[in-house]
Amino acid sequence: MRSRIRFDIWDRDKNKRGSAMSPDRLSLFSLFLALAVITPAAAEPPSYSKQVRPFFSRYCLECHNAKEGEGGLNLESYAALLEGGKKGPVLVAGKADDSSIVGMVEGKVKPFMPPKKASRRPTAEEAAVLRAWINAGAKDDGGTTVVVLPEIKPRVMVAAPVAALAYRPDGKLLAASGWREVELIDPNTGDVVGKLPGQTGDVTALAFSRDGLQLAVASGSPGTTGEVRLYKTAAGALPAGSPAQTIAAHKDVILDVAFSPDGKALATCGYDRLIKLWNTETGQLLRELKDHSDAVYAVTFSPDGALLASGSADRAVKVWQVADGKRLYTLSDSTDWVYSVAWSPDGRRLAAGGVDKSLRVWEVSAQGGRLVNSVFAHEGSVIRVAWSADGKTLYSVSEDRVAKAWDAGRMVERIVYAKQPEAPLALAVRPDQKQLAVGRYDGVLVLLDEATGKTQSQPLPAKPKPPVLNKATPASAVRGQTVRIKLEGQNLDGATEATTNLPGVKAVIAAGGAPSAIDVDVAIAADAAPGQCQLTVKTPAGASVPFSFIVDRFNPIIEVEPNDSPRTGQKISLPATVIGAAGRAGDVDYYRFEAKAGQEVGVQLLTAAIGSKLEPILELTDPDDRVVAESAKGLLGYTCPVAGVYAVGVHDRDYRGDGSMFYRLNIGNIPVVTGVFPLGVQRGADADIQVEGVHLGPMRTVHIKTPAAAALGSRLPVPLTTPNGPPLGDLSVLVGEFPEATPAAGVVELPVPSTANGRIDKPGATTTYRFKAKKGQTLFLEINARRLGSPLDSTIEILDAAGMPLPRATLRCLSKTYIMFRDHDSAGAGIRIENWNDLAVNDYLLVGEELMRINQLPKNPDDDCQFFARDGQRLGYLGTTPTHHPLGEVMYKVALHPPGAQFAPNGLPVVTLYYRNDDGGPGFGKDSRLVFDAPADGDYQVRVGDSRGQGGPLYAYRLTIRSPRPSFNVSFSPTAPTVTKGGAVPMTATADRIDDYEGPIEVHLDNLPPGFNAPPTTIPAGENSTVFAVYAEPTATVPPGAAPLKLTAHATINGQDVAREAAGALPKVTEPGDIVTTTEQSEVTVAPGGDVRVTATVQRRNGFAGRIPLEVLGLPHGVRVLDVGLNGILITEKETTRTFVIHAEPWVEPMTHPFVVAAKQEGKNVEFAA
Repeated sequence: MRSRIRFDIWDRDKNKRGSAMSPDRLSLFSLFLALAVITPAAAEPPSYSKQVRPFFSRYCLECHNAKEGEGGLNLESYAALLEGGKKGPVLVAGKADDSSIVGMVEGKVKPFMPPKKASRRPTAEEAAVLRAWINAGAKDDGGTTVVVLPEIKPRVMVAAPVAALAYRPDGKLLAASGWREVELIDPNTGDVVGKLPGQTGDVTALAFSRDGLQLAVASGSPGTTGEVRLYKTAAGALPAGSPAQTIAAHKDVILDVAFSPDGKALATCGYDRLIKLWNTETGQLLRELKDHSDAVYAVTFSPDGALLASGSADRAVKVWQVADGKRLYTLSDSTDWVYSVAWSPDGRRLAAGGVDKSLRVWEVSAQGGRLVNSVFAHEGSVIRVAWSADGKTLYSVSEDRVAKAWDAGRMVERIVYAKQPEAPLALAVRPDQKQLAVGRYDGVLVLLDEATGKTQSQPLPAKPKPPVLNKATPASAVRGQTVRIKLEGQNLDGATEATTNLPGVKAVIAAGGAPSAIDVDVAIAADAAPGQCQLTVKTPAGASVPFSFIVDRFNPIIEVEPNDSPRTGQKISLPATVIGAAGRAGDVDYYRFEAKAGQEVGVQLLTAAIGSKLEPILELTDPDDRVVAESAKGLLGYTCPVAGVYAVGVHDRDYRGDGSMFYRLNIGNIPVVTGVFPLGVQRGADADIQVEGVHLGPMRTVHIKTPAAAALGSRLPVPLTTPNGPPLGDLSVLVGEFPEATPAAGVVELPVPSTANGRIDKPGATTTYRFKAKKGQTLFLEINARRLGSPLDSTIEILDAAGMPLPRATLRCLSKTYIMFRDHDSAGAGIRIENWNDLAVNDYLLVGEELMRINQLPKNPDDDCQFFARDGQRLGYLGTTPTHHPLGEVMYKVALHPPGAQFAPNGLPVVTLYYRNDDGGPGFGKDSRLVFDAPADGDYQVRVGDSRGQGGPLYAYRLTIRSPRPSFNVSFSPTAPTVTKGGAVPMTATADRIDDYEGPIEVHLDNLPPGFNAPPTTIPAGENSTVFAVYAEPTATVPPGAAPLKLTAHATINGQDVAREAAGALPKVTEPGDIVTTTEQSEVTVAPGGDVRVTATVQRRNGFAGRIPLEVLGLPHGVRVLDVGLNGILITEKETTRTFVIHAEPWVEPMTHPFVVAAKQEGKNVEFAA
């Protein structure tokens, strides 16, 4: 890009600093002229350029110029001299005595030149030069004068001013002026997507034709040239690189161009005071419009193409008839130069602005114009005006550096945009009226959001683009090698550095390179971790987005189908890296290999680490095709007990398959940790950790000491090195709190509290521990195994002193119903039931071996019955585990009774529940958990096993027995709510209840800024969340330095006040949205078992006319909305109110509790609360 130097110009006519648009401006980049005059060798007559023209300038031009032309005589140029004055020619070549101009200068013919009163008069010698020149033939030797304009290089490089802008009519391309080129910009991204180089000097004007298929570019140099290049553009494409026409339109700078609506004509104007119309197809001049007496700054066609308006430094706006070039009339209301004119889209109004700082709007037609609006618009000259596509808004930009949007009907400011840091030169409005483009003198182009004025992007000056990597060849390499990789992409020239993210992998840029490709030498250490290596290339413009390069463990081979079973799997030799993919749904790939007895095999599957979407399952089969090892973690370690052919199988967890399910499978001497024992160590204690796995070397026991300051529940690494490098897998232990025991044999007695480390060392085995408890004592018994990486799917059960199962409750079945519509999984809270006439909220239902509890009854026959759940997991009560339930399974409503209770037969079962658990519920996964309430003083036993009957050296666990420590934590969402002025939004407070604390929790929101408020509320006993509203008054603000929101919670636990806090962020306040929600009542009262009616009202704003769903949030358990249909509570398009009924169950305790009525705006996911 060619940079320019800015100069201030003294305007001699106005005795003030002139703008860069002044018609008598000098060539800004020239400080002096070097004149080289070519003179014939022989004696010559007087020179017109050297002697006669300076003579006229000194004595005659004051009266005889293009503006005044006394007597019709203009002596500014040789051509004008030959034209003569009103009485005819004043010069006869070769005959000075017959030339009246000689007689007037010599004082022999009236009128005398200069007049006798003139302060300066020529001498007889000077007059003789004129006589001699005419007698010699009066020739113009101006063509022999060569003006050399030296290039002055700026000391500080600056961007070329952005003086012209034009949006393509589809709004998808923006053309911007530069130095000798046009920048083509994507307005959505702000990216420069193309350029039109080869322009002549400054680009001064741009215009697209109405159909977007032509682009006119005006460029030139002051006082020298003014050219127009016409570029053809295919629909939606960039303009062609070469112009279809190049028109030498003017002999001075062109100041504006405009296409006729049909695109067949182009109007140009400039400093030479002329307006010209050109045939865009042939480039031929159609007609020339002359009437302005000073530079013409702007031209615009009427929408029907019949009229043309122009604005000039002669302070006039003129309206012309296009067909014949006739000037129809002049609008002379402006008091200073006119810089810009714009015709409204309906063709009825014409707007103009200029040096007098005002905007004027006329009603115009072919018959005349009438001024309808004139406003003092800016504190500086108005540079550009533009209409919106709908004609409702007029935009202006000024030398005061401010752009404005005006209500065109009333001519009042609608938006005043933020002041620009430098003088604007150009303004354009995207046709959809969602973006403004402002070009500035400092070379900056900013794209603004029309509604807010926020900067969307700054395309110019174009910033150097950072490098982009698209391809690496080769795309992988094996550890221990150095390879040269060809990186392909964009903007790679000038690359200075290449880096990687993997230890042991180094990259160095090789010599040479091009913008689209460079070579990089990558050295990979023998112990580098295999997987995805991220390569990054840096240039002075920045760093590339990391590009993936694969480091393989072994020499790779390609998967070969068919390989869908252990018997037909692809035969490979170890070690190997296999490049494969689950290419179709249901695809399972097997790879067969020979193994010796006692051979250790390590398997590593890379998926997510190389960008794959495969969620892998690995399995290993023995020579009899039995699965002997399985993993969902991408790692397997196995010691083959017998020689034979083994196979590794790979498939997706859900048996998906497509091109994104690729993988790299490494099989061989890979060190893999398959387990440790014990799984944890008490904080501050020593322990010997046994490490299980393959290719780990001789050291399989590691002694560690747990720091006394280690965080409870943290993981402590176990240091282990192997001959084959760092081992893969989880090599760490849990930091525990309580004293620990590791059973050797028999039944071990556990104190309370304590943790036992054990394992189910063979299939079908169990381990039993003894503990003491007092009547009424509550103890928690918890297994931690699967959460620590053990394959154990634990079960625990409590036995009496004699080793018999201990009853927990007796369930008497009272009625039954059935599961309907579909099968139901073990997690979902909703289950479709056949009927619920005998059911109520809080009833218990026994389904198979799962005891569940009703949270909400169905709202209609097509609704599910909702059961209590937490964190997306249905809750099982009294230690039961949620399971899958098929369609048609019987569901019993049950009453809970103490163990051993007797009942009269009612035709339905009586079921005894024992202290037994499989899965411990939310947060425990496959690990078990029991809450034991001791029925009597004495000894009890706890038995641990695997629910599937599996076992082995890896099936380790930690059993903790302890007293409960009830507590809670809180959180809230959203943490940074956006509230409309005068409105409200719902906020959810959530409790994480610890150790079965089920009491009420009081919450309130603190640090609310001025004008915000929120009611205190309660998370009711037994519930995990509640909803309340955050309100903002119409005057609400968020002052600088405001403290972030904070939720404070209090609960009374065991007689002690327990407080918790949750930190948020700052709220935001915005203007009212499309919906304002209110309720007729500020509070309602409902009796247990009773109903109350509530009416919600919405106010529609901003033209919103859609339907509005309502939702009632934050009601306490047992309080619900009745008669909600399939569409919920709905305010239709033609309504503004809706009344609904709130019902309280008979057992609901008295309370005061806020709730929220939220209106939703469909499609925007926005809620407006009351």
